[in-house]
Amino acid sequence: MQAHQHAYKTGEVCPAGWRPGKKTLPVNTDVEPMTGRVGDYITLEEILAD
Repeated sequence: MQAHQHAYKTGEVCPAGWRPGKKTLPVNTDVEPMTGRVGDYITLEEILAD
């Protein structure tokens, strides 16, 4: 619930298990520069990690 409230208030994205004071995920509303650049924010190893 805290992550939802924080995201609603700030527009930031909270990862699973987020707690107040922890890092949020970057939000970029400019879609074109983000195209093909997901690896700048998260690696394949992080995606596949259990």
